[in-house]
Amino acid sequence: MGTINIQQGIFNFHYSVVDSKNIFIACSFMLDKVDWEPQSKESEWYYFGEGKNFKLNLIQSNIDQFFSEQTIYLVTDRHKSKEISIQTATQEIKKALSDFSEVTLCNKNFERFISFNSIGVARQGVYN
Repeated sequence: MGTINIQQGIFNFHYSVVDSKNIFIACSFMLDKVDWEPQSKESEWYYFGEGKNFKLNLIQSNIDQFFSEQTIYLVTDRHKSKEISIQTATQEIKKALSDFSEVTLCNKNFERFISFNSIGVARQGVYN
């Protein structure tokens, strides 16, 4: 159990129990204010593969470099979002993308995000 307490502008989100619904709500709100890192002149998205071409090493490397925490949130929907270990994140993403078209990883402060899409692209950014 933990606490989500975000006070940014007019948004004040405080819950003493961090459950799937609250993780999803907080992440969804913060995603609208993320500055996505450009991957090229044209796009913030990068290709990580899909199906048999899923690039596990690329994804894990990006996760390890982007997040400093050992546990992060895997955000899928109101019912299945959860806290996960950074070491199992790649497998969790691969599994979740078989059920959801979009999956997001975020740190517990809801400040750093990596969003994955089932078509094999991802983007990463920081809350502005």
